[in-house]
Amino acid sequence: MAVLASVSAALVATAGPALASDTSFSVTVKHSNGTIVSTMSGNVVWYNRSAALTNIKQYIRGGECSYAAISSYSVLGVVDYRNTAKRCPSSNTTYSLNNILLNGNNEDSDGDGQPGPLLEAITDIDIELLDVNDDRHAFQVLRR
Repeated sequence: MAVLASVSAALVATAGPALASDTSFSVTVKHSNGTIVSTMSGNVVWYNRSAALTNIKQYIRGGECSYAAISSYSVLGVVDYRNTAKRCPSSNTTYSLNNILLNGNNEDSDGDGQPGPLLEAITDIDIELLDVNDDRHAFQVLRR
């Protein structure tokens, strides 16, 4: 019994801190002189296999064009992707975007009538914000 207690104590003592999932994002693309072209920010909600970007705001400087390319990944590769609309306001504008749901892989991958293993859940989301006029971009990776 003393050996079991020692092993349990050692396991507790060596356990690392729990890693926290990302809960928000903010991406800014700039000109080479530092002028902000566009900023996108919001929250991320992680579900069992999927994720959603919520409360999304996008600022675009007047006379610029911008959009975001959003990809989600599991340990097996790309799971889902979305692009936001390309917007080109004539004056500085902040847009409120609809929530973006990124679906996890819920397919029956082995024919047993059940969704695939949790291994196929979304683990990462890549948000790339693009400056269409000057071919510049900014990038953020969100992790579960």
